[in-house]
Parts: sequence; structure tokens; C-alpha cells
Amino acid sequence: MSVPQVATNPFAQNAPAPVIAPDIVVINDGRPVESVSKQNKMASLGKVAAMVLAPLIAGVVIGKISAGAGQYNQVIEDAAPIRDDVKTIRRGLTDLQATLESGKKGGKFAPGDEKLTAALGALEDLQGNYELVFGSSMYHLDPLISREIFTFYSDIQALNAKRKEHLRAANLEAKALKDGALKFQNLSAVPYAGLLDIPSADDAAAGKPVSFKLVQLGGPVCEGDTKPNPEGCGGAAPSGMAYRDDEAAGSWKVDKLADAAEAGVPTKRIVMLDPSNPLVKQVLTGGEATLAELSYTKRVEELATLTEQMLATGKKIETALNEKANEGGKFSFFL
Repeated sequence: MSVPQVATNPFAQNAPAPVIAPDIVVINDGRPVESVSKQNKMASLGKVAAMVLAPLIAGVVIGKISAGAGQYNQVIEDAAPIRDDVKTIRRGLTDLQATLESGKKGGKFAPGDEKLTAALGALEDLQGNYELVFGSSMYHLDPLISREIFTFYSDIQALNAKRKEHLRAANLEAKALKDGALKFQNLSAVPYAGLLDIPSADDAAAGKPVSFKLVQLGGPVCEGDTKPNPEGCGGAAPSGMAYRDDEAAGSWKVDKLADAAEAGVPTKRIVMLDPSNPLVKQVLTGGEATLAELSYTKRVEELATLTEQMLATGKKIETALNEKANEGGKFSFFL
């Protein structure tokens, strides 16, 4: 199409300027238009997601760090009051241990010790602050220390129960122990001995064994006499003793005392018992008294053992909690 010239066409100056079409460059990257559009949308969504999630992730990380620091600080805060409670309990354990030690004679407990029983009865139960301990953060301590703490506080109840059970049983056994002690005291007034019976050759061949019989002694038989003398032998050692093997209805007999100067030990010789022999005392005081003595001793020994163990455990706990209480706290974002 020709463009009007102003010189030949008077209306040309009012004609519109020619429109020149822009050059369009088409690049074919081999991908469909829909794919390019989809990628652009995904990129936009990714940016939005990153903007939303970044603060959330940062918040979670900071929250975990802060929670860990808060937990650590709470353990430190709980350590001191629990340490002080353990210290108080250990003072009670020390009093109990001192009381038990006061009942020992020659390093051993005396069976049926009434003074020790009364002293144990005067003690108060050990008291632990269970609400403080079991409501604390001690679960987050070193597992070994946590176990020591909870075992220690459980043992308080066990020790209190053992002491009460001992007092209850000791009161029930008191009569049997007194009766047994009375029997043993009477040993000097009504002494006992053993009669050694050695069989003859014919009896031994027939299977009769050498025997030792427990007998009750009567009056002394002086040298040259055949009957006991109620007045004694005037300071001289008796040569024999009257005896019987049945306190209820046995008849009295006389035999010689065993003499170390004799060659060998003839049959029918009276052998004196050693009253310091524990078994002699147990036999003469009776089975009920013997059982009571054994039970009494066993109970107080168990009390002493558990008390000693708890003192050692309490000291270990005190040391560990003292170290924890003196540790520095950690910074927390949330106070």
C-alpha cells in the first residue's frame, strides 16, 4: 500500500502514522507450554511453603533446645532439697545404728536383750518426703543415681516395718526367754552331767554302741563312801555323784566321776557338762526359748545390716546430688 504524500494530497497531514509490526522471535525448547506453566506454579508454591515452614522448623528446634535446658535446670533445682531430705534421713539411720551397737556384747547381740528392745521402741519411724522425691525431675538424672534414690526411699518403709515387727515379736517371745533363763540359772542349783556308758566286749560284739546319757546330779559322794553326803565332803573333791536319768520318776544311783588320772575312761563314769557351751545352754533352756533366742538375734542382725547399707547408699546419693545442685544452669529461651 502506498503512503500519501503531503505535497500531492492535502489531506495527508491528517492521515494516521503507519503501524510497524514488532518482530516476534519464537524459541522452541521442546517442552509444551503447559509444562512451563506448571513448573512456574510449583516454584511459586515452593517459595510460599518455605516462607511458612521456615519459622515453624526454627520454632521446633528452639523449643526442643529450650525444653532440654529447662529440664536440665529443673533437675538442678530439685537436687538440693532432695539432698537435704536424704541428709535428715541419714541422721535417723545413724541414731538407729548407734542404738543397735549399744546392744552388742563382745561384738554380738545378746538374745532377748530387754534394754535394746526398749531403746528400739523409743525411736521414731524414719520419715522421707516422698511427694518431693517422686514428683521431682530425678528421673532425668544418671539412671544409676535415679535407681539408688528410689531404692533408698523404698527401703525406708522396709526398715520401719522390720523394726516394728521385731518389737512385736520380742514382746511375744519375752516369756519364753525368761523361762529359759530361769532354767539356766537353776543349773547351778540342780546341775546336770553326762554318764559315759562303754559296753563290755560281749555287748560291743552284739552291736551296743558307746553312749552318753544326760543325767540330773544329786548330792556328792565322798571318798570311801557309797552314799551321797548332803553336807558335802568338807572341802575335799568328791569321788562320785548321785544321779538319775529321769527328773519325774527316776531312782537315784551312784557312780564315780571321771578322773583324768585314770588310764583310759572306764564305763559308768560321770562327765561334767561345760555350762559355757552354747548347745548345753540351748538344750537345758528348752526348745521354745532356743527358738526365741535365734529369732531375736536374726531380726536385730537384719536390722543392723539394712541400716548399714542405707547409710552407705544415702552418703552416695548426698554426694551425687550435691554435685548436681552446684552445677551451672543452661540458657533457656522460655523462662
